[in-house]
Amino acid sequence: MSRRAVADGCDHLRETTGLSAVALSGGVFQNLLLLDRAVTLLEERRFTVLTHCPRRGTRRRSA
Repeated sequence: MSRRAVADGCDHLRETTGLSAVALSGGVFQNLLLLDRAVTLLEERRFTVLTHCPRRGTRRRSA
C-alpha cells in the first residue's frame, strides 16, 4: 500500500460521505515511514488525521 493510494482512497470516501477525519492505526501503519508520509499527504489535502502514536522527528512537531 502506498501513501498516495491511502490519500486517494480517503479523497474518494470524503466525496461520498462528506467526512474529513481519518484514523490510521494498526497493520501497515505500524510502518512509521509509511505512517508519517501518509499523514503528511493527508494533512496537505486538508484531512484531520488521528493516529495510534505521536509522530516523531517531523518538521511540524519539532517547530
